Amino acid sequence: MRKINNTDSIELSNQVVIKYLNYYLSLKESPDYAVLINGHWGAGKTFFIKKFLKDKDDFIYISLYGLSSIDEIYTRICEVSLLKMAEYKTGKGGVKFAEKAFTFVKPISRFFNININAQDLEALCSFTKDKLIIFDDLERSSMDIRETLGFINRFVEHQGNKVIIVANEDEIRDKPKYLIAKEKLIGKTLTVFEELDSTILSVIETSSPRIKLFIESHLQTIKTIFNQSQCHNLRILKHILKNLERFCDIKVLKLFDKESINYLLIVYLILSIESNSGNLKKGDMSFINISFEEREKEKKGFDLFAYKYPSFYRYQLILEYDMWDRIIFDGWLEEKSISRMIKNSDFFHSKNRPEWKNLWHHDEFKSDHEFHNCYKKVKLKLEKKQYKDIYIIIHLAGMFMKFSQVNLIRQSPVQLCKYFCNYVDYLIKRKFFTYKVEDHLFKGRSNFYESHAHGLAYQGYDIYEFKAFISYLKKAHDNTKDIFYHEEANKLLQLIVDDIESFYVYISGATSESRFNDIPILTYIASKKLIACLPKLDSKKLNLLFSALTERTKLYNHPQYASILEPEKVWIDIFKQQIEKMIKNYKEKIFRLRLGQCYMRYFNNQ
Repeated sequence: MRKINNTDSIELSNQVVIKYLNYYLSLKESPDYAVLINGHWGAGKTFFIKKFLKDKDDFIYISLYGLSSIDEIYTRICEVSLLKMAEYKTGKGGVKFAEKAFTFVKPISRFFNININAQDLEALCSFTKDKLIIFDDLERSSMDIRETLGFINRFVEHQGNKVIIVANEDEIRDKPKYLIAKEKLIGKTLTVFEELDSTILSVIETSSPRIKLFIESHLQTIKTIFNQSQCHNLRILKHILKNLERFCDIKVLKLFDKESINYLLIVYLILSIESNSGNLKKGDMSFINISFEEREKEKKGFDLFAYKYPSFYRYQLILEYDMWDRIIFDGWLEEKSISRMIKNSDFFHSKNRPEWKNLWHHDEFKSDHEFHNCYKKVKLKLEKKQYKDIYIIIHLAGMFMKFSQVNLIRQSPVQLCKYFCNYVDYLIKRKFFTYKVEDHLFKGRSNFYESHAHGLAYQGYDIYEFKAFISYLKKAHDNTKDIFYHEEANKLLQLIVDDIESFYVYISGATSESRFNDIPILTYIASKKLIACLPKLDSKKLNLLFSALTERTKLYNHPQYASILEPEKVWIDIFKQQIEKMIKNYKEKIFRLRLGQCYMRYFNNQ
């Protein structure tokens, strides 16, 4: 006998519901009661009932969502009934004509202040007699629940209709006198459970061939993760699967083997499900800044995932925490950054990992000899200053300090801290380590050691000397800031002449490519140098320059950037004064006219 799994039992439960509904509809005499189809939010109640009605004709389906009066329900019943009549008489062409007619009738009645009388509508609804009527979204009606059920009762008690009501009873059970009204109207309550296979199939049917193939290839993984999540909300799964197309467009994924793709999908599904369920919030994808014992005691948020998902390993997310934050919560996908992280991940180089990554995976070594052999190779490269990537240095600092604590190596954490601080000085001196706007790990993080790089989490993050090293690293990083900003400012100044469109993109803050929204970069541009560039610009470039600067000033009132960009206000005022002076005194009258027109267009009202 075939073993029945959890999904099978759910489908069998829904078969019981279908069996009872068929019995209810087969009754020749009026049953004098309605049937309630109950189910929690996202369980697929509407999907279930529409699937049940697929081979049936003589019914009227009404959604109560947002309806706030009896008149509105009557009107909706008439619309649906007339559309069904149009389809019966003339086919789908008649339905389209009727739908267009309704769009004209509604505004005309409002314009001439024509009030639709409920009793007249009730007469129009006489053709609902002997028809099955489905009222969906009961809990989303804006009406009083007793009034709504009292209205529905007219069809059951006075017209003898068979009525199915679809609702999430959890949301209305506590409403005043609901149970009393329910007792009079509803004779049977049936609970619908989520049908995972049907939901995935419905997504496949509406997806592109490529995504259809992807979902089918990873069907078991999708079902396993969703069942492990204990989410039970099929709308969330449907939304996540539909968003897969953007993720699958990343070209570098074609270089992944099936196992690696599958693991990346697991991480994507887990983070997406947990964020949509409210268990994961933006910024949670980091180590909690508490001791191991405290974290084990609390077991909340990100730390719970390992207990729910056996295949999930939080230290190997392939992409960095910040990147997942932006993908999951902001819908942001930058292929270059994602490709870089994927190529640096273990999954991309699983067979030819560099020595430092093998050292990170020290728990895979079969003997002390293997460990020390790898450690010596890494240490030799360090001594020869062959590691230039600051993120690898951070990894090595954390690993070495961790090894020191468990007596795998002789150097103390204090000695190691001093050694790696000196290594940072070397990188800065040789300009291997300089300030970059894209360094999200440095920008705005109070706990830098809570992040990770190259697809791996930093080890030793709770060691005091590692924190001291990170503190030194951040200060050293900040000390290179002014040099970097001046270099960037000079590049922007050159762009004004050579590529004003790129200048607009970087400065205006109006696009996703704006690089300096939270940096007062204009203060690093000498306004006199900018003034000297203006005569070189034609009307188009001049307009784009002034447009970029005025768009920039809008950021000064943005709650996220106002305080950061405060210094630029002074720069803008000085720049405007210099422009006014140039309009009065510049010898070329044509240019003065062009400049004056731009100034009046963009700055006159500020």
